[in-house]
Amino acid sequence: MKKRYNIIFMVCFVSAWIIYGLIQQKQFRNDYKEAVGTITDIRIGRTKVSPGDFTLLYEYTVGGKKYTDGISCNLCENLTISTVKNLFLGKSFPVLFSRKKPSWNNIMIKKDMAINMNYTYPDSLLRFDSVLTCK
Repeated sequence: MKKRYNIIFMVCFVSAWIIYGLIQQKQFRNDYKEAVGTITDIRIGRTKVSPGDFTLLYEYTVGGKKYTDGISCNLCENLTISTVKNLFLGKSFPVLFSRKKPSWNNIMIKKDMAINMNYTYPDSLLRFDSVLTCK
């Protein structure tokens, strides 16, 4: 009987966690602000947190406070890390962040991310999107 209650508790807990995440994501999509983020570093290799070939680290400032984050990416066949570094290091991109919690953010470096956020992706960034999506 105790085992049954544990299973029911776990199902309820996981369901509540998923629902909370979906609600937070919806609120973020509907109530965000924009800042300018700058690529500050590129880390090579896969980790538990970053499953891609490399991670673009970036920072942005909100109300005088600096935030940092990263986005995991994969190398296309025709790219090298040195090419990626030359193309991205020091470049600026729009960062959408939550009004309630500015550490929640998405950098608009790929067009599909912008579409997901109902954000108009600037044409000036299309060359970066094509590099990261292997087009």
